[in-house]
Amino acid sequence: MATAETRGTAERVQHAPGAWTEDRRSVRAAPPKRDVEALRRLNERLEEEARRIAHALHDEAAQMLVSVYLALAEVATQVPAAREQLDRISKLLDHVTEHLRNLSHELRPVILEDLGLVPALESLVRGIATRTGLGITIASTMTARLPLSVETVLYRILQEALTNVNKHARATRVIIRLERTAGTVNGSIQDDGIGFDEPSLFSNTAGRGLGLIGMRERLDTVGGTLSISSAAGRGTTLVVTIPCRAQPKRRMSRTR
Repeated sequence: MATAETRGTAERVQHAPGAWTEDRRSVRAAPPKRDVEALRRLNERLEEEARRIAHALHDEAAQMLVSVYLALAEVATQVPAAREQLDRISKLLDHVTEHLRNLSHELRPVILEDLGLVPALESLVRGIATRTGLGITIASTMTARLPLSVETVLYRILQEALTNVNKHARATRVIIRLERTAGTVNGSIQDDGIGFDEPSLFSNTAGRGLGLIGMRERLDTVGGTLSISSAAGRGTTLVVTIPCRAQPKRRMSRTR
């Protein structure tokens, strides 16, 4: 059951020898309200910039690629002997177009706003699994929408964690678990990769390379906590817990 697995992992993180745990509420005091507000505004600006870049990739770059396709088709009619070579170029452009489309969707997941966290993660996972060959499973007990701010934080953290798995873990399997209780939402991502030893986890350089600073800052804006459990050769588990009050009923059924 997802609830038992998620809580069991968090418990092991806090008590297992050699595991590194970071709980924002127990390690240090919560940041001052003005700092949280500044972080929230910064994240909003970052999301807006991501929307702008995604628009440029989806619309402007796509239009330029259409012009290239048309130019290739014209050259093919004028130089029939070059048709085979031009066809190969066209196929390469197909890959570029698909890659730009995937990047656009990951930068600006419209489905997150329209349908919610789980469908957005399913879309993200399909793209990553196709590109990397990773076997990724999502296990969720959530049936209702979360506040968009919470959904966005969870989506971005799990997106960054999947990037880390692909770059560093040498994993073959990944499990993402999502669970909502009366007062919190819990998300975890577990891989079967090479893991990290304790000195690596405590290293500031490793923290920056794994995007942990950005994860912490995002979590500070919603009062969340982050725990990581890892050991060399045993994979890595990241657990996120965010306080989350129940949404009004009208919000729970809001889909398009």
